[in-house]
Amino acid sequence: MLRYCPPYLIIHLLRFNSQHSKLTCPVSVPRRLLLGNEVVIGDADVTDYELCSLCCHVDSHVIGSGHYVTYATLPAQVTWYRFDDVTVTRVDIDHELESDALRQNVYLIFYRRRHVTH
Repeated sequence: MLRYCPPYLIIHLLRFNSQHSKLTCPVSVPRRLLLGNEVVIGDADVTDYELCSLCCHVDSHVIGSGHYVTYATLPAQVTWYRFDDVTVTRVDIDHELESDALRQNVYLIFYRRRHVTH
């Protein structure tokens, strides 16, 4: 449980076992996370987070090789980009989030707390 909700929530998936080989269980990454009092101690309201970036380890089943690909967007933007070794490409993040490649290789997930005004 969390005492408070930070501005950014970073989820590190343990994708490698003790032998440093990759586990290939697919992971579903939601665009929004809603955290309520079952997660946050003493917070009666729901805290809303939006996906802002994620990192994948690709092209290898061991931690010592392969490379990382990052997907990111800016606050209040709808355009997402894929950052690879030498290229930056505009992507449809909803399509990417459904792809087997992303679901099996996602390693870090970054969420930004949304500021909701009442």
